[in-house]
Amino acid sequence: MRKNPLNKGIIMENADGIGTVTPAMVEARARELARINGRDASKPTKADYQQAKREPRIRARIDEAEHDQMRRASEEQQKRDELE
Repeated sequence: MRKNPLNKGIIMENADGIGTVTPAMVEARARELARINGRDASKPTKADYQQAKREPRIRARIDEAEHDQMRRASEEQQKRDELE
């Protein structure tokens, strides 16, 4: 199976592309990682940037799983409400 080189770096969410990861997205995530690790968010380290660059695909999958879980819980609650 041949891979389309035009899709390199593109994140997919629910089969809809959300686009290429921008430098601003990496910057925001690096700042968030610095804050999570108890450091000043205005001064992310090189390691924060490296991790932020590695994460987008993984994070998109986690976000999708959380979204699906919340959707199922909402549907279950709606069914219980209808039975009452």
